Amino acid sequence: MLRIILSDCKDNNKENRLALKLKELKYREKDLALKECELALRECEAKIRVIKLSNCEKERKLIIRK
Repeated sequence: MLRIILSDCKDNNKENRLALKLKELKYREKDLALKECELALRECEAKIRVIKLSNCEKERKLIIRK
C-alpha cells in the first residue's frame, strides 16, 4: 500500500514538473514573439527616422536653391 502511494506521489511530481516545464516553454515562446514584435517596431521607427532625415535634407536643398 505504501509503495503504491509513493509511486503515485512520484508520478504526480513528474507530471507537475513536466507541466511546469511546458508552461515555462510557452512563456519563453510568447516572450520571444514579443521581442520579435518589438524588434520589428524598432526597425519601422528607424525607417521613419531615415525618411524624416531625408525629407529634411531635401527641404534644406530646396531652400538653398531659392
